[in-house]
Amino acid sequence: MILVLFNQLGGKAIALHSQVITEFCKTIGADNKQRQGLIKLAKKNVERLGFLA
Repeated sequence: MILVLFNQLGGKAIALHSQVITEFCKTIGADNKQRQGLIKLAKKNVERLGFLA
């Protein structure tokens, strides 16, 4: 039960972070490919830092 809640919370955090990256890219005029690259980089950093189970 706790693991399920943890995974749901992690999924929501990732979704919110992706939205922030998307808004940032809109602000600076980055295209979709650049946005996807930033999201992938953020995911790798989170995994490397151990924030995802």
